[in-house]
Amino acid sequence: SLAWDEDLRRPELRAFGISLRDSEGVAILELPRADVRISLPLLLEGRIAVEQVDVIGISLRLARTAEGSVRLTSAGAKGEDPALPQTDSGGLNELTLDDWLAEGTSSDDRELSEVSIFSALRRVRIIGASLVMSDENSGLTWRAPQAYIDMRRNDTGIVAALRLSLEVGQDLAELTADANYEQETGRIDATTRFSGIHPGRLAALLPFRELKELQGLDLELRGTMVVSLNAAGTITQAGLEIEGGPGFIKVPGVDMTVFPVRGVRLEAGVNLLRATVNLRRFDISLGQGDGGPELALSG
Repeated sequence: SLAWDEDLRRPELRAFGISLRDSEGVAILELPRADVRISLPLLLEGRIAVEQVDVIGISLRLARTAEGSVRLTSAGAKGEDPALPQTDSGGLNELTLDDWLAEGTSSDDRELSEVSIFSALRRVRIIGASLVMSDENSGLTWRAPQAYIDMRRNDTGIVAALRLSLEVGQDLAELTADANYEQETGRIDATTRFSGIHPGRLAALLPFRELKELQGLDLELRGTMVVSLNAAGTITQAGLEIEGGPGFIKVPGVDMTVFPVRGVRLEAGVNLLRATVNLRRFDISLGQGDGGPELALSG
């Protein structure tokens, strides 16, 4: 159906039960509903090209493969489980970020009939979605029952913004993130802000022995994490600014004594390629109420 965008004062198409297809006619995403904005400059040239797509109420799987590519897979309408195995449909319901970027390459040497309808696609928004995120290298899978994703294509890659509620065991954490994907190198830089994270319960879920000691932390954390990933999906650098409390901490080697904690703050940088950690600040205030010992570390 045809609708009017009050903000931009231009028409847009609202479609239900549609398929997105690549330049070869292969379906790459199945959408329960999409609001489609047509490029007016190209329309004046006699071409129909999609400039922006808003997808509403879809279930998605965002996966980073062992080779480092990022795939976006649809499972239909929200409520269907995107973690279920996909049928072998020759590429149906699968779209990599590089596929999208390839649609925007120069069409000077191509016949007009060969130019994809999505060659002008600059922005994709996913609204009111459910999302499953997985990483083949780490084997981790995360579920978000509510998610908003805004992806914009630029000259070097894709810039994305994300807001979601994330299931972390029995907890529901709130996350916002801004990320930049560089097509030429495959590098991803991301800044994530979070709240509602319980490190003890999170460490029990993760397959990393290095985090085992965190299982003694019973307090809620909030903060910011900055990470850089290479094309292989490896985190090369990370920075953390975390604060939390009040709560409790169990200290290994001290008969697992439980200590009350008024607050904790951590600032650190990690370079995994050089295997170095820069602990800029670690403050912890023990006790309850207004009094108690304080510990500060750095270096």
